[in-house]
Amino acid sequence: MIKCEKIPLNIGKWFKFCPADYMIAGVISENMSAHFYVNNVENPTIFIVLNHYSIYVDGVGEPEEIEKAVTHFKELVFQETGRDLVEARFLYPNMEWKNNIINALGKNNCDVWDRTVYRFNSNETINCIDKNIYPITADIMQNENIKNKEMIIDEVGNSDKFLKERFGCCIILNNKIAGFCTAEYMSERMCGIGIAVIPEEQRKGYASIMSQYFINMCIEREIVPHWDCWTNNIGSMKTAQKANFIKVNDYGVVVITS
Repeated sequence: MIKCEKIPLNIGKWFKFCPADYMIAGVISENMSAHFYVNNVENPTIFIVLNHYSIYVDGVGEPEEIEKAVTHFKELVFQETGRDLVEARFLYPNMEWKNNIINALGKNNCDVWDRTVYRFNSNETINCIDKNIYPITADIMQNENIKNKEMIIDEVGNSDKFLKERFGCCIILNNKIAGFCTAEYMSERMCGIGIAVIPEEQRKGYASIMSQYFINMCIEREIVPHWDCWTNNIGSMKTAQKANFIKVNDYGVVVITS
């Protein structure tokens, strides 16, 4: 595999399977810190995209070729960064890719976990009133009296980058960020949802309230939000359903365990 200096020109022909479709669109649109690998620079047929701990794969090839590509990719990442990719997850387009990934990694070094993706499918805003919910603005991010802002910008890097590339809302309790719901994998018409609540404020309905507020923000921007969670996370799935998200499909990921 060869690491690309820029996004491969024909990558748009691939990654049409959900949720990789909106995720890859977001990776490209946001110019996120993703790395692209191909088997051939001039005429690539195998693609691997590494974005933090998510690895997206697509393309065609003989099983031996795909297994070799996965093995070489993993070796390249370790050589470049020292990362062994433990806990990283492969999103694959079909069963052939799944089997090839497992064969390349070794059955004792990985596991298959299930995830579920939902899509919001309405243009009707939701009546959502809570005095503790605020849109994330420069005033909030620059207010030195508000603590725990790092939980919002941890993945992005800094507040300026967040305000430029993303949007969202947060819960503020006693001058402290207690939770957030923000856009991730943003493209022109789609985005994912990143949501979190600090442990001591969980199970109080804040995730549901923030998601409803966030949906209204998406409708105003004509962006379709997606909700993606582990299938065994019953609480997250109930929150998505309560916010009127429609299930799109279940999908599996190969997780590197050792």
